Amino acid sequence: MENTRLSATLKEYRNKAGLTQQELADILGIKRSAYAYYEIGKTTPNIQTLIDIAKIYKISLDSLISDKHLELSDSTSDEFQGVRVDDAFNELSDLEKAMVFKFRLMSAKEKKELIDKLFNTQE
Repeated sequence: MENTRLSATLKEYRNKAGLTQQELADILGIKRSAYAYYEIGKTTPNIQTLIDIAKIYKISLDSLISDKHLELSDSTSDEFQGVRVDDAFNELSDLEKAMVFKFRLMSAKEKKELIDKLFNTQE
């Protein structure tokens, strides 16, 4: 895959998601400069980073690295308890947004362990 195509795709999806390079780097647990290098084609993310990015955007890995781009999931336009989810999400602090994205990257087991720990639940 040509680096410039991947670079453009990464930037396109990040912009569509309304994230800064710093926010995405924080979510991925890398330095902003490392992520910036991906977008300018200086370096290429490893496969695990590409998988994590695809998970963040709720897209397939193939759509991230191929010529055919899928639209970002529109699930944030749903309503939850009468509040538009996208409005509620936009009101979160950067730290809260990063926590949500990190949570989405966790395995089901890790999510359950965290929820159990947070809410002191036991089965």
